[in-house]
Amino acid sequence: MFNIMYSKGDIIELKRLTDDLSVPCQGGIRFSKKNNLIALFLHSSSPYSNSIEKNKLEFMGSGKGNQSVDSRFNKRLFNAQRDNTDIFVFKSVDTFNCEYLGQVVVDKEPTISKVKGLDNEIEKKVIFHLKFI
Repeated sequence: MFNIMYSKGDIIELKRLTDDLSVPCQGGIRFSKKNNLIALFLHSSSPYSNSIEKNKLEFMGSGKGNQSVDSRFNKRLFNAQRDNTDIFVFKSVDTFNCEYLGQVVVDKEPTISKVKGLDNEIEKKVIFHLKFI
């Protein structure tokens, strides 16, 4: 288990976060092989529809067009429990900073949702059901 050095509500500079966690600097699902962790990022300007209610997070998988749990980052998130991968959630505050929201675990199997894409076509999106711990 990775010992994260942030407390819920902390505002962290993105450069520091990428260095601390050894994750890439872009993307909604960022994996660190070195630390065996996933950092999920919620962006207010994102076309992805993520929602938090009480201690639950519904997180839309990554990828344009129709999605699958078998795609690269979705597969990592899908297998996180099996692979003992820690999952941490951050929310973009501005271009250079994010807020730490907490750690989550997979709550139940992902579902497929049909949503209208950017080109107004119906697309299949993977929805991950996560729970804050």
